Amino acid sequence: MEEACIKLKDIKYLGAVEVIENNEKYYQLRYTAHIKEILPFDTEWEVTERKFVKLDNLIKYIKWSNGITFKAQIESTKKV
Repeated sequence: MEEACIKLKDIKYLGAVEVIENNEKYYQLRYTAHIKEILPFDTEWEVTERKFVKLDNLIKYIKWSNGITFKAQIESTKKV
């Protein structure tokens, strides 16, 4: 909501990815959801652009989405 200005419904947890950057470890959680409402976009938070893309075109926008874990999560999303 705060970054994309979208209200969601039917939110489902897909999994998590462990990330290590600069000797710090954190986890990125992955979810799938349906859009309930698209609100006017506000650049107040970390993002400066909102773009809607087809799931099959995600690799063009998120270069690291070709990894094994991410691919498995995308396949899980398609089943939902």
